[in-house]
Amino acid sequence: MPKSSAQKQQKPPAKRLPRQQRELQMLEVAAVEFGRKGFDATSMDDIAAACGVTKPMLYNYFKSKEGLYAAMINRAGSYLVNAIIAVREEKDPVKRLHAAMGVFMDFVDQYRDSWRMVFGGKGAAETDQMNIAGYRQQVMVATVYTLAEMRPATLDKAVARQRVEPLAYGLLGAGEAIAQWWLAKPEVSIDEAKASISKVIDATVKLVKKELAGAK
Repeated sequence: MPKSSAQKQQKPPAKRLPRQQRELQMLEVAAVEFGRKGFDATSMDDIAAACGVTKPMLYNYFKSKEGLYAAMINRAGSYLVNAIIAVREEKDPVKRLHAAMGVFMDFVDQYRDSWRMVFGGKGAAETDQMNIAGYRQQVMVATVYTLAEMRPATLDKAVARQRVEPLAYGLLGAGEAIAQWWLAKPEVSIDEAKASISKVIDATVKLVKKELAGAK
């Protein structure tokens, strides 16, 4: 029996995604929308439409726009921290720093919209800012410990960490600044950006070794 025109035009139902996969999709789309318009100007309607889901479904997953933003922070922050911590297996502290910064730049490249919104802090509420600061602090602690490993054997570990802490802040600040610069320069390749950060790491390592050599 021949199909009617209505039957021919009927599309098969959309494939349902597993909840975790759907949630990740929503977070990715939300990062793009927030990054494009800013937190205040982006509505749940905008995000639902961009995701191809209903607004009630979006609320079912995240409860509110603030809940969605908080979930985006936790996803981006935990991913970055875990990726950087994973390079601890590298025994040489200098190589570990380079590897960690490579992981960091790959994160910025892959999740640039999340980076702009989350670590740029645009539109973040006070609670979200505290969460962002918490993830930054975890990265900072790992950096301080790594730099302190370059101490002379006679120097106390706690003293070494105290002496290198300001240099660790400078290094991470430079890394974030170069990432922001690179995102604004589409003509610059990620390899060029990584090379710039590598130069900052090498300069920091020289300062750390000099600082620790004269410490008591």
